[in-house]
Amino acid sequence: MATGLVSRLSSSLLLDFDLIHVDGEADLATHVETRYLPAGLGGSAGDADLEAWMRLQQRVEGFNLGARRIARRLAQFVGMLNQEEVNYRGDSLR
Repeated sequence: MATGLVSRLSSSLLLDFDLIHVDGEADLATHVETRYLPAGLGGSAGDADLEAWMRLQQRVEGFNLGARRIARRLAQFVGMLNQEEVNYRGDSLR
């Protein structure tokens, strides 16, 4: 059940990001530079660095959602234009 939810979320929200499951701090350090990890996770980043990283991630997510929304609208608009072009061509052939 949880696996289905994770796969749905990853396919709908993460696009082409890889999900990596880690076994512990040592394994996490093989995927993320320790300078970006807080001390509690075996890194050297302070709390201020973590807060700045979280704000940046929120901005990136906001941009990603906005870009996806615009892409969907553009696709709908192009579809409408294509439909109008087909209708226009059909009327001119008569």
